[in-house]
Amino acid sequence: MARLEDLIPNAAVKGLRPGRVFTVVSVEWSHAEVVRVKLTYKDPHGVVRTTYLFRSDETHLEVAAQGQPWSFDGDSALFSLLSKVTLFLPASLTEEESGIIREAREKTGRRQFRKKQCFRNSQLLTQSDDRVGYAEGVAIGHQSVVHHAWNVICGKVVDLTWKYEGTFPPDIHYHGLVFSHPELRTHLLSLGCGMVETPMLDYEIVNELTHRLEGEVFP
Repeated sequence: MARLEDLIPNAAVKGLRPGRVFTVVSVEWSHAEVVRVKLTYKDPHGVVRTTYLFRSDETHLEVAAQGQPWSFDGDSALFSLLSKVTLFLPASLTEEESGIIREAREKTGRRQFRKKQCFRNSQLLTQSDDRVGYAEGVAIGHQSVVHHAWNVICGKVVDLTWKYEGTFPPDIHYHGLVFSHPELRTHLLSLGCGMVETPMLDYEIVNELTHRLEGEVFP
């Protein structure tokens, strides 16, 4: 647990989003009836965002000591997150599940889901129907491992980017986490104006997961 006073420029802080570490850029205090902090921070990719924090948020914040940024080996939160990674196996969709996906696609207003836009495609589909989950992690196939996003319905893969619904080739493997609708909404709100197509998983988690799976699949 950290105090709002611990949020100083260049501090490494986690708890703003699941499993991610951010760097504080600036802090603006508001001492009205309720103490509020306007926090400007950036992610490991250099993207700068702003959020507001209150005393009630201190319970889920952690700040690294100056000069002691978190490493993966010493971060139990990251290990905990990786322990929840699921291997998704191919399984055909039922008629009802296929109907839900068709409805969700129609609600997005998109005729096509373009390649190389997996995060945007998957987040849009989940936004359109709360029966469709959002999953993110890595996909393995054709001797490569890539950071990827897809949808899930009743535990089955729906990948509109790669055009798979339920079943997919035996040389394709999906390993990832399913995010709840509140987590996805929080992610999208933090980007502002309903923007999508930004990954939810931190690059450190993806790199570690990729390294582990490459060793297992391509020894």
